[in-house]
Amino acid sequence: MNEYFDIPTRQVETGYTKIDGHRIRTLVARSPYDTGKVPLLLFNGFAASLETLHPLLDALADRTLYSFDVPGVGGSPAPSRPIRMRGLANLAASLLDHWQLDTVDVLGFSWGGFLAQEFAYRFQDHCNRLVLAATSAGTVAVPGAGTVVQMISSVSALINPGAGDVSAKKLHETGLDEDEKALLDEYYALHKPKLFSLGHLYHVLSGYGWTSAHWLHRLPQPTLILAGTRDPFLPIINARYLALQIPESQLVELDAGHLFLFLLKEEVTGLITNFLDGKNATNIVY
Repeated sequence: MNEYFDIPTRQVETGYTKIDGHRIRTLVARSPYDTGKVPLLLFNGFAASLETLHPLLDALADRTLYSFDVPGVGGSPAPSRPIRMRGLANLAASLLDHWQLDTVDVLGFSWGGFLAQEFAYRFQDHCNRLVLAATSAGTVAVPGAGTVVQMISSVSALINPGAGDVSAKKLHETGLDEDEKALLDEYYALHKPKLFSLGHLYHVLSGYGWTSAHWLHRLPQPTLILAGTRDPFLPIINARYLALQIPESQLVELDAGHLFLFLLKEEVTGLITNFLDGKNATNIVY
């Protein structure tokens, strides 16, 4: 049974489909405009379900959007064992076949940036343009402050993701004004992580030891890299490394933290839309 809910300028459909032996919760948000633009495939952040994407749907209404909960996250049941990035990229490719899509633009946020890189590398013919937001090259990344990394990887955060969310939210609030804090509250109200489950643990393990460092230079897609200069989880040097390694890339540095995709929605989606439309900018700081 498919579920429908209204976004101001479009109707969004979520439902379930059986792909490669997995029951996957999917999202399709069709553009209300007949623009003929390449569809956009969204890869979400760590332990984040489809609901957290809702604030972006209206802002990117000029193209049809597709996304899904990876196995073990949100509404997609946990797999029988962890699925590595290669397997998740294969799953995304199978979903493109299910949706009868040949070519998509791809946006990966945070953990979803890992999957976006893997998909763009393994399925180059299906990936037109690539947007990497608040992400890194994986295990070679320069981490944030030691206390931040310890909090994210702590056993308590795995046992109770909600507790990890509270700690992360406090870090995200640093330097925000009251309006931005209100937007952050909305994001975390949508996040709603589950208590400990195998799915959550498998999601952690899917990226364990993963890196794109040895093949980033082989990515052929025009790539937009977005990063916050005040990101407490991933220092800006990680985005600069991506920009140095990916041949056709451009870097935009924003005076923001990790969740700029949501807290600076209008500005950032404007940058994304212009890039996907072919209006490339050189390396700049916002």
